Amino acid sequence: MAKKKYYYEIHFPNGEVLDSRDDDEFFDSEDEAQDAAGYALGCAQVGAETLHLSNPGDYPDPDAHTEDAEIIICEK
Repeated sequence: MAKKKYYYEIHFPNGEVLDSRDDDEFFDSEDEAQDAAGYALGCAQVGAETLHLSNPGDYPDPDAHTEDAEIIICEK
């Protein structure tokens, strides 16, 4: 019997989806997938803040992009 694998999807309010399957990332447990998704969301927040600080006219407030993001853990 194949062992269950998990992946994450992060859905942002603007319709973008960050999916761990795009990088062939699969996890052995839901907890591992949740931790990785939290880390990815944190990186997205830091990146959005950096872009906003470098040129606020071109990049929106980062909280508007990541604040309401939804993390979904899925079974492969």
